[in-house]
Parts: sequence; structure tokens; C-alpha cells
Amino acid sequence: MFIKMKRTTFFLRTLIVFLLLFSFSVSVAENLPLKILKDYPKDLSFAGNYLLHKKNYVVSSLLFIGGTFFADKSINEFTLHHQSTMMTRMTNVTNNFGNPYYTVPPTLLLGTAGYIFKDEKLFGASLISLESAVTASVLSTAFKGLFGRGRPFVTDNPLNFKPFSSKFGFTAFPSGHTTFAWATFTPFAEMYHLPVLYLIPLSVNVARIYKNKHWFSDTVAGSLLGFGVGYLFSKSHEKSDSFFIISYQNGIFISHCF
Repeated sequence: MFIKMKRTTFFLRTLIVFLLLFSFSVSVAENLPLKILKDYPKDLSFAGNYLLHKKNYVVSSLLFIGGTFFADKSINEFTLHHQSTMMTRMTNVTNNFGNPYYTVPPTLLLGTAGYIFKDEKLFGASLISLESAVTASVLSTAFKGLFGRGRPFVTDNPLNFKPFSSKFGFTAFPSGHTTFAWATFTPFAEMYHLPVLYLIPLSVNVARIYKNKHWFSDTVAGSLLGFGVGYLFSKSHEKSDSFFIISYQNGIFISHCF
């Protein structure tokens, strides 16, 4: 029973995000669901077109993630041999920044405050944060099942993969906590131009490795996935004369915002 609960934890967290978002839409504004239905496809389209015309970014990211696999074993061993009471206490706290139970309620409160006080920037950042977190989490969950990578506490081999396996402990790649954290905080960091906020999701990376829940490359992949979704969704809402413009090698992509 305990194992089954552990296997479905991430799916339950994603469901909770959806339920809280629905509750937010009902309590704050009747037309918010319509706004989400209008903006979300636009955000997805923007992200898809950006990646389509920036294939070099995608390839570079994949190569970088692949390179981090070579450091997995050494970083894991170093971490296990350098545990301390102070670090344990710190990571117990920072680990929660990747948990929807702790990050979604504050985001909803910020969004509500933005709506009540007519702060469109705060309201928009909160909404984009929720959209990004949900989208990135769904993608992360799909990749976990696809790759079936063994977590470091169940195998000492970082290359132990069991694709499509339902076996306990084979849901390491990418890290769901880091994916969620980066997707949640990136919109705020980008829209308010506060790169210091990236220290929060970065602390989640450290916590997941320190707690022996993930390999280094798991957290890197989760970071890039969460950051990518949050960043592109944020850029989708940047308006300049109602147009979004992306330049690439053979031309430009222009999207008009209605």
C-alpha cells in the first residue's frame, strides 16, 4: 500500500495543482477560465514555434544534460560522504520549494492580491507561474515513465534504466521537484527582472541530490525543463505593440496578440 502511494504521489500533486487553479478561478473571477483557455493555447504555440526555430538551443541542452551523466556517480558519492546536521536541516526546508503543497498556495494568494489591487503584472505572473508549473510537471511525469531511471537509493548504477517500468524507485529522470520549482519561480524572476529568485529553485536541486533522491543529471534536466517552460510562457506575454517577434536564421516568426 505504501509503495503504491509513493508511485502516485507526483500525479496527485499535479491533480492538486489543477484543483487549486480551478478554485482560484471560481473565487477570483468568473471570466478567468475563459482567459486561461484563450492564453494557454497561445503560450503553447509560442513555445512550440520558438523551439522549432531554435533547434540549436534544444540540441545544446540535450548535449549538456548528456554530459552531466558523467558526473553523476562522483557527485553522489561526494554528497553521501559529506553529510552534516546543518545541511540536513537546510535541505529539509529548501526541498519544500519543489513541493506543490507549499508553493501553490502562496502563488494563488499573490494572484488574488494582484487581482484585488488591480496589479496586472502580479496577477499575470502568478497565473503564468501556475500554467508553467502544471505544464512542466505533466511533461516531467511523462518523461519519468518513458525513461524509468533508477533513483540513487535503489541502485548504485546511474545508467540503470527500465523504460515504462512501474517498479518502485525507477522514476528519477527528470527530477519532478526541480522541474516544478524552476517552472514556478521563473515567471516571477523574468517578469520582475529578479534573477536572485533563481537561488530558490537552485536550492531544490541541491536538496534533491543531498537527500539521495536524484542523480545530478536528473536535477539538471528538471531545471532546464522547468526553466524552459516558465521562460517561454513568460516571453509569450511580453507585448510590444501587440506583437511577439522571434528572429531565427532564415527569417522571423511574428505572432499578433488579440
